Amino acid sequence: MTHLLLYSTVFLGRCFYIVGSGLSWTDPSNRVWRYNLVTHTLQEMSPMQKPRALMIVAYMGHIYAVGGRYGSKDLRSAEAYDPVTNTWYDVPEMVHRHSNFDIAVMNKQIFVVSCSSRIIVEDISTFLFGFTSQ
Repeated sequence: MTHLLLYSTVFLGRCFYIVGSGLSWTDPSNRVWRYNLVTHTLQEMSPMQKPRALMIVAYMGHIYAVGGRYGSKDLRSAEAYDPVTNTWYDVPEMVHRHSNFDIAVMNKQIFVVSCSSRIIVEDISTFLFGFTSQ
């Protein structure tokens, strides 16, 4: 594994995922690693469709990569990972481009809270991607 910077992490099932990264904002990665907490093995998984720095969340058995940054551009694209099939697929884009935000799940919805500074919240977006609990 290479040195990592600007990556995101998430727990899903009995695994710990490391998603994205890069050595700078201008060089993000689409690489994904999974560390199995039971077998203590690290495995590289299918890469994201789009390189991006930052912002993932686990939601109803999938991993969502939302917004983030690619080079000098904030992203509004989103994609999701299915750990059963080891594949990424497109999901609806965000209305606005975001790279400086936080993301969380509450009441079966994904919330993105964005701000232009550490003081003023400028946008709260909600996403519901239509999955049902398995």
